[in-house]
Amino acid sequence: MNTYLKAPKSISLGPCLIIGFFIVSAFSGIGFLLSENQFLSNSLLFCSGWFFWTFFEYAVHRFFMHELIVPQAKKDIINHRYHHRNPQDIKINIKHRLFILLIISIVAFYAFQMGGFMMNLLGFLVGLSNYTFLHYLLHRPIGGVLMPRVQRNHILHHSIRPNHGFSFSTVLWDWLFNTLPPKSDIVTKKMMEFYFQDLQTIKQNP
Repeated sequence: MNTYLKAPKSISLGPCLIIGFFIVSAFSGIGFLLSENQFLSNSLLFCSGWFFWTFFEYAVHRFFMHELIVPQAKKDIINHRYHHRNPQDIKINIKHRLFILLIISIVAFYAFQMGGFMMNLLGFLVGLSNYTFLHYLLHRPIGGVLMPRVQRNHILHHSIRPNHGFSFSTVLWDWLFNTLPPKSDIVTKKMMEFYFQDLQTIKQNP
């Protein structure tokens, strides 16, 4: 799929980082202010860590993988171009996911004892772990049942809208920074065939 549509007039890197940092910091700050209520404080700090992951996920995918470093690189060190050409070939496997879950278990042990920034870190790592499973599900038909809107955005991202639909965990940041695919876009049968093409077919026809 190489018929790419014009990029949107979206918010650039600097303002994105400022707005994202402000929102996440405010959320986390409320958690620290409510430290007298340990349960509420830890819950907010955990959620703010997860929320920070969703912004990090958006920013890395959009600015690192698409707009700044990778497009100018001679070698695609993170295989993102390859992933766009071969959407079913996802490099993160079950070993990577299990390793992340092990790290989460260790961090969770200390986070529930120490609270504070450790709860932020735990929320961030849980967001990372969720991403590894969400991305896999988005490339399977079941993703259309569990997350229809996000999968629609991701199919369009892989076909005609590579400058839209950068988030996996939430559509908030795409909405806030004007990178949501237009509602008028239609996911065609050809897009679906490309997006769900069999991995074996990919290997036979690189």
